[in-house]
Amino acid sequence: MYAGETRTMKYASATYGSLAYDMEKAARPEFDDYEAPAAKPRRQTRGKVKVAARPKKKAAVRPRVSAVGALGYIAIGMMLILVLMGNIQLTTISAECSNVQKRISELQNEEAKLKIQYERTFELDKIEQYAVNQLGMIPASSGRVIYLNDSTPNKAVIMHGSDDNPGFFKSINTFLSRVVEYFK
Repeated sequence: MYAGETRTMKYASATYGSLAYDMEKAARPEFDDYEAPAAKPRRQTRGKVKVAARPKKKAAVRPRVSAVGALGYIAIGMMLILVLMGNIQLTTISAECSNVQKRISELQNEEAKLKIQYERTFELDKIEQYAVNQLGMIPASSGRVIYLNDSTPNKAVIMHGSDDNPGFFKSINTFLSRVVEYFK
């Protein structure tokens, strides 16, 4: 291969060899009389100059989000908010449950103390000592028991006033007043 030869196998622009100017070739007399072709003069145009409009570049197309996708994102967001709210409520309820359990254990302890105190107040020995010493009572014995014998029959009299036959409306009024008194 010689200088400047190109290979077109893989890359068309690849060159192998030296691309530097051959100075001996430039010094040869056979190339001294070579003249470069003259440039063509340009015509000047008078009047209006047409300016070619640049083609407008299309704006970059932004990917659009479909309505279904937007609804999906909104639904996911709402679900996340609901999960967070559920966790907040769960935390609040568990804290309340813990407080209630503490209160229950405190009340059970207090109940046990009150039962013990209640049982102490009803000890019969203490009650008897209090009755004898403080109230001046005397313990009962078989010799001190007196039985009363009353031979007259027992009798109860109900007084209604001057009217023996109260009447229908009076008896309904009495009945209703007794029912009201019962439920008070």
